[in-house]
Amino acid sequence: MEESGCGSLWDNISCWPAVNFGETKVLSCPLLFTYFSKIQGNISRNCTRDGWSEIYPAPYPVACGEKKEEEEEEEEKRREGGREREKERKKERKKERKKRKKERKKERKKEGRKHRREGGSKEGRERGQEGEWEGGRKEGRKDRREGGRKGERGRGREGGRKEGERGQEGGRERKKEKKGRKEGRKEGREEGRTGQDRREGGSKEGREREDRRESGRKEGRGGRERTGGREGGREGGRKEGRKEGRKDRREGGRKGEREDRRESGRKEGRRKEGRKEGRKEGRKEGRKEGRKEGDQKEKKEVD
Repeated sequence: MEESGCGSLWDNISCWPAVNFGETKVLSCPLLFTYFSKIQGNISRNCTRDGWSEIYPAPYPVACGEKKEEEEEEEEKRREGGREREKERKKERKKERKKRKKERKKERKKEGRKHRREGGSKEGRERGQEGEWEGGRKEGRKDRREGGRKGERGRGREGGRKEGERGQEGGRERKKEKKGRKEGRKEGREEGRTGQDRREGGSKEGREREDRRESGRKEGRGGRERTGGREGGREGGRKEGRKEGRKDRREGGRKGEREDRRESGRKEGRRKEGRKEGRKEGRKEGRKEGRKEGDQKEKKEVD
């Protein structure tokens, strides 16, 4: 140690340069301690007549590397306080969001009521429906009763009319189907009767033809006996009978086909007319029923 002051010193960790008496030397903590902690502190020594004083703060780990218990507690408290503040902020944000949602719902409900009271326009109805869906069905029902009874009555009447028209159409179609079935049965019975009559007429015609043939045969026999030419009379009678029978068959078949076609066309026309009449009647009855149902609904709503 020199007389003018303290000489340089190496304490196995840091190097202290020479200083005059009464001076203090301040150094930063060595770089080794940065691996143990993030805090970068300072250390100091005083130069006295007895020489260098001890390090302050001492020892090195306390001054540079290790944290005090009080500092750790303070940091923990700060962290906890920051967490609590974040929680409070989140709660406040949630409350603000809920308030905004409620205010928006109220504004939408008010707008829907105004539009309904003014004219019941389509825009007002749509906005009112949005407010009901968001705010609840109960509040929407109250708003409808207070501000939109007239509009609901008109809608109920229109819906009742439409339902009545559908019911009338269905009833008419059913009646037409019933009438068509009845007419079809009647036509089938008539066709069966006409077929029987034709069969009976054909059987009569066949009998008459047989009688003609027999008469021709008898005449041929008589002529053969009179004239003595048995062979010529037989052949002539047979040929004439065959020709007459063929002609009668052809004519009868053609007439029967024509009559069948005419009757089938008439039956189809009757069926179409019956279906049209049934539909008309079903529509009328459906409209009446729809009007009655609409009037009943209006009475219930008024009550």
